[in-house]
Amino acid sequence: MSVTFATCEAFVAANSLSSISLSEAEQLQAYALFKQAMKGPVKAQSNISQVKHSVRSLNLVRRARLNAWFALGDMPSQSAKEHYVALIWSRNKSHFVEIDSDTIDKLMKNVSSSR
Repeated sequence: MSVTFATCEAFVAANSLSSISLSEAEQLQAYALFKQAMKGPVKAQSNISQVKHSVRSLNLVRRARLNAWFALGDMPSQSAKEHYVALIWSRNKSHFVEIDSDTIDKLMKNVSSSR
């Protein structure tokens, strides 16, 4: 099994960013990378006036998230996905088990022989 964007997305959804092994700065980075991967650059969004209003607002969390997203500029979606996977996986390796094909074959043989 290789760690994919979908795998990381499911892991974060099941655990929330605040409960996995990420610093506050890494949580902002993960948020920005996820938004970039799913929606593209923030300036490409049709609700740019809403985004600008949010940045001016007093909601510091929203402002920090949007600033992190803005900082990614024109990073391509695929690149954002790769960076997101690298960030989530590197801080939570123990939650992602890599099983090689030999191990899978051995497990399947054990299952088959026990029937």
